[in-house]
Order: sequence, then structure tokens, then C-alpha cells
Amino acid sequence: MKRAYILTGIVAFLLLPIAVNAQTVSEIFRQGHEMMEAGKVSDASAQLFNKGYNVQRTSGGVVLGKSNTSDVRLASANSSSQQLDTVRMELKINTDFTSLTSELQRLGYQLVENRGGASVYQNGAIKVAVFNPYDYKDYKFGFFFARDKNAVVDEVITVRGVSFKMVGVHGGTFMMGSNDSDADDNEKPVHQVTLSTFSIGETEVTQELWQAVMGDNPSWFKGPKRPVEEVSWDDCQTFIDSLNSLTGRNFRLPTEAEWEYAARGGKRSNGYKYAGSNNIEEVAWYQENCYEKGRSSPDYGTHNVATKRANELGLYDMSGNVFERCQDWYDDYSSSAQTNPKGPSSGFIRVYHGGSWGDYAGSCRVSYRRAFSPSRFGCLGLRLAE
Repeated sequence: MKRAYILTGIVAFLLLPIAVNAQTVSEIFRQGHEMMEAGKVSDASAQLFNKGYNVQRTSGGVVLGKSNTSDVRLASANSSSQQLDTVRMELKINTDFTSLTSELQRLGYQLVENRGGASVYQNGAIKVAVFNPYDYKDYKFGFFFARDKNAVVDEVITVRGVSFKMVGVHGGTFMMGSNDSDADDNEKPVHQVTLSTFSIGETEVTQELWQAVMGDNPSWFKGPKRPVEEVSWDDCQTFIDSLNSLTGRNFRLPTEAEWEYAARGGKRSNGYKYAGSNNIEEVAWYQENCYEKGRSSPDYGTHNVATKRANELGLYDMSGNVFERCQDWYDDYSSSAQTNPKGPSSGFIRVYHGGSWGDYAGSCRVSYRRAFSPSRFGCLGLRLAE
């Protein structure tokens, strides 16, 4: 998912205090766009003014600044109280609008309107207006970026010919764990958790994606559309690091809280026992329809992803098929309310969720949790988050 702070960060790249030509402006925009998609902008405003920009005025969440060479000036509004992040920047640099707008389109920005001398482009939740600042003190052109902080965007990413989809999940508050009669002790106490917006994989990581990134396939049950399995927690981290290097993104494993919130359906949750239904047969490959069929059956083992019904968020196989690793070390639950919990800072065993083709129905419940050493183990795969 693209982060809300992408706007300020793009400007951090664009506002280099040097004279540049049209091609360099386009290249800087592309680099900034890619970096901000990776979410590396936690201190974007500080970075901006550490690169040779003088703060002229700060008022009501709006920061005004100018480069030391006076080639660039900007107005940045990034207040948490506002629904929009916005950045307006103007440059004393001549540029070829044809090459610049071609670069915008190549990055996925589509022209949506021409209004008042400005061309407005959109890429998901971000809108960018390219405008003429009326030649005020030789400023030749400018950009105005705006993004809804609460927007979520689904996105398809392609790596070496293999595509996968990330689904945007609106943040919210839910009750984590279970007091149901079939709940295990480690699912208690039920406690309130609040999460920020994030994105999560539509499916488990497939063998074809793993193969494209890593060049091998450790899975026991082979098939390009089947989930990868037999991977350790460290294997998953190596895969994610390699994927991030290839894409310029900031993928990771979901936290345990993010995983359960998404499995429950987020803000669209209907309160199902399993991910998407109270009828496990509708949504899961598990012991009774896989393992108990016997080794001679084609149903024995893992199955292609997304062959059962999705849950309320459009996520597949969050119940059954393979267990999915989470980022967290294991710990007992606390009764206190938490915001964006990440688990303990250290431990001996890692959490995983979701049930598998070889496990009983109870392990496929959305609140069910289990932990194991970070080493390789059958029926264990992963799902990406960002």
C-alpha cells in the first residue's frame, strides 16, 4: 500500500537545489515515486530541510521553505488533523512538459482532467496537478500533490513476469482473541486492538512467485499456483528482502494482530468463525477434504490458491491450505488495549495462523494461534503485508 507520507517524500527528491534539465526532472520524479512507494518517509520533512532548504515559516501544520539556490520553493501540509496530505512546489527550471507527463503516465498516473491551466493526473489515492505558476519571479512550473490519508488502494505488482495482488485494508479497532467454547487458552483474554491502515496479500505467496524471486522451490507439493511451503521464518525474511530489492517496496510479514484483523474481514467483518464463512467447506482446504482423502487422492496436500471462497476483504485461503507465518515472537495475550502491537522484542518461537490442509477445522478459526521455532516445518507458508 502506498503510504500517506508519499507526497512530502516525492518533493524531498524533487527539490534538490541544483539546476537540472527536463530528463533529470523526470528521473528524479520516478526515483522519488519509487522510494515513497517503499514507505521510507517517516522523517520526510526533516530530510527535506536537511538537504539545503531554509524554513521560512511554520504555521498550523503548513511548512513554507525555499532552496538555498532559490530554484525551488514549496508549501507542505502534513498535519495529522487533516484528511489530506498536500504539497505544492514551484521550480525555476525549464522543462519539456511532453517528457514529464510521459513519465507520469509511465509510472501509472492517468490524466483525469484539465482545469484552470492545470493538468490533473491520478494514481490510486494520489492526485497530482501540473500547473503554470504564472511566472512569478521566474518560477516556470509547479506540482500540487494531494492524497487522502484514509484511502486504501488495491495494487497488482509484477516481478519477473509473475503478478500478485496486494489488498488495501482500512485500519480500525477490533476485539482480538476468543472466548468461544472451543477457544484455546492462548486465545484469551479477548482484548481491544487498534490498527493503522495497511495492505496484505490477496493470496498466500505462490510457488511461482517464490521461484521468480529466489530461483528455487522448496515446496513438497509442487505446483506454480500452489502456496510455497516448507520455508523457515528466516527463509521468508530472505525472500522478502530479495523481493523488496527487486521492487523498491517495503513488504514484510503481517503482524499477528494485522493477520487476525484481515482474516476477520476488517471493517467489513460479518463475525464469521472462519475467514469468510461459518461453513468451513466454503472457504478452506483442511483435514477432512484433503488429508483424510488419503495419499492416492488428488485432493491430498495443498491446493492452488484462490480456489475457495474469499472473505469479506477479498482475501483467499486465510483459513486452511497452509499455515501462515507472522512477524511476531510468541507471547501470552494481555487484557489491556493496544495500538499497532508488534509482539515481544525477542523470544524462542514465532507465531503462525490460519490452519492447513492437514489440520482439523478448529485450527482454521480466525482467532486460532500456534507457535513454532523459526525453523522449516511442513504446512508452513507466508502471506505478504506492507
